[in-house]
Amino acid sequence: MHGKELKELRRKAGIKQIELAYEFDIDDQTISNWESKNVPLSVVYSRMFDVFFKDKSRIEEIIASRKPVSHRNYNRKRV
Repeated sequence: MHGKELKELRRKAGIKQIELAYEFDIDDQTISNWESKNVPLSVVYSRMFDVFFKDKSRIEEIIASRKPVSHRNYNRKRV
């Protein structure tokens, strides 16, 4: 998977970069770099994203629980 494909999948799903980054505990700037530079993702990330975007119920949960986006809220590391 390349960044362009990731961007297409994310947009189709209606997920923001920051929401996707939060789900995988990575920086939203990483998602932005992958998408804008259209770089190939590692096999591990490609597989994780493939599984994630097939899970429609999880995507619906994210959208349903959407709150006003604040980098401060999303950039906190999970415990």
